Amino acid sequence: MIANTKGSYRILIAEDEPLIMRNIATKIENATNKFEILYAENGKEALDVIEALQPQVLFTDIQMPQMNGIELIEQVSRKYPRIQIVVISGHDEFDYAQQALRCGARDFLLKPLDTDDIRKTLSRIFAQLDQEKASFEKEQVHSALQTGEIVQQNIALQDSVFQLFLIQIGHLANASYSSGLAGFFDNLWLQVNRSKAIPTLLGDVEDWWLVDQLPFHGKYLVIKTEEAVIQQPLVCADALLAAVREQVEPYSVTIVHAAEPAKLDRLWSTSQGLKVAMEKGVALGRSAILTNTGKARDLPSAWIDPNTQHKLVSFIQGNKRVNFNKELRSLFEHWTEQAYPQKWIEKKLQHLIQIVHQQAIHFSDEEIFHLEYDMLNTLYTAADFPSIFERVLTLLENTAFLNEEHLSEGAEELTHSIESYLKTNFAHPITLEDIAAKFNFDSSYLTKIFKKYKQMTPIKYLISLRMDEAKRLIQQHPELSFKEIGAIVGYPDSHYFSRIFKNMTGQNLSDYSEGMKLQGE
Repeated sequence: MIANTKGSYRILIAEDEPLIMRNIATKIENATNKFEILYAENGKEALDVIEALQPQVLFTDIQMPQMNGIELIEQVSRKYPRIQIVVISGHDEFDYAQQALRCGARDFLLKPLDTDDIRKTLSRIFAQLDQEKASFEKEQVHSALQTGEIVQQNIALQDSVFQLFLIQIGHLANASYSSGLAGFFDNLWLQVNRSKAIPTLLGDVEDWWLVDQLPFHGKYLVIKTEEAVIQQPLVCADALLAAVREQVEPYSVTIVHAAEPAKLDRLWSTSQGLKVAMEKGVALGRSAILTNTGKARDLPSAWIDPNTQHKLVSFIQGNKRVNFNKELRSLFEHWTEQAYPQKWIEKKLQHLIQIVHQQAIHFSDEEIFHLEYDMLNTLYTAADFPSIFERVLTLLENTAFLNEEHLSEGAEELTHSIESYLKTNFAHPITLEDIAAKFNFDSSYLTKIFKKYKQMTPIKYLISLRMDEAKRLIQQHPELSFKEIGAIVGYPDSHYFSRIFKNMTGQNLSDYSEGMKLQGE
């Protein structure tokens, strides 16, 4: 058992004739330098070498002492199915060669060996091994990064270190929130020419992976490298940000990089640090580079301060829409200037909805949940800060101020048209602004006339349609999960679906389902 060349993979030659063995090795060396060559003089010794050194390729003669080539091939195919087996045979052993192929050999070469034949065979094998290696390493890296589990020990990966970056295009959006969000973020990532944005930044580094980061639709960039050639992460992050941002404008890009490279078994814990830094650092509409070791920013309370609350309540009670609008704009402009993190602003907006809801007594709890749902969808998918707040401002104003406007002629007919539209499209994403755009009327006016004739707002009517369909599906299709039913009726986020269902029916989903089962018995 002697190794006489260095290469990416190992070939074991099992041959009992030393001169023939040396001749085979020489021709392999002349054909390629990509394999390290190992030797065994019989089948039994070959099995010992395979167990000890795990070669990827076996060249074996058929006629050998102690254990012949057929027996060797049968055992290797059973114990080590990933090994590529090539049979070396003479013309008078052709029947044995066919038997070897049936037992698991991938190819056979006739004696005397031709260098061109060996080169073609090894070229095919090398390409297949490279493909299998890439697939295996990808599986290893994905598992280590997403679960912390090492699927199988791998010397090459264990001896490497990994630079880790977390890339977020746009804003943070929970993967379970809406089925449409997945497509939205997928389309953003499709705009990124990865062959331009990533490999050109890495120099000679060939092994890198993009791994999905859930629940926020980001991606980890994992770069396998050696400690001696580690690039400065900040330099790489700067170039990466510029390359990705150029391709996804006007959407912002946020990158968090690990300050130090990590071994395979530390990828998961490092990724969690990047995730936390991303959640704390993403600012709406602003691109940035962050690090997982940076000190968290000191933030003021996420609740609206009492003085601002008092003014907003006074404006609502006094029907001073202009003042209300001006106060919110001032608030939003301050948040913009300070570049507060997205998650902090989400809490602020949710508190604003609570304040408005306490004054807008004509809106039910489920309508407010629907409002929050619309607001977050706007926040997740908007490209910049101003467009987010223009949309949110409209939502809040339409909730806080339901003006007693004069009803025009045709209001009842318009109400019937809106009703028909909602009945036909209730399973699709619909906002009050969508309805207003559809019928070319102000949203406050539509709410007013619809409530006059239907005794509920358009959004309350939309929710009722969805809940009626949900109850029907629960009763008639018990095989469907609550998440599936929620998605069917227009609420892909199971959290909001369950909240709205309970407020509308007075029961949670499980209790309602059990009640339907008991009635059917």
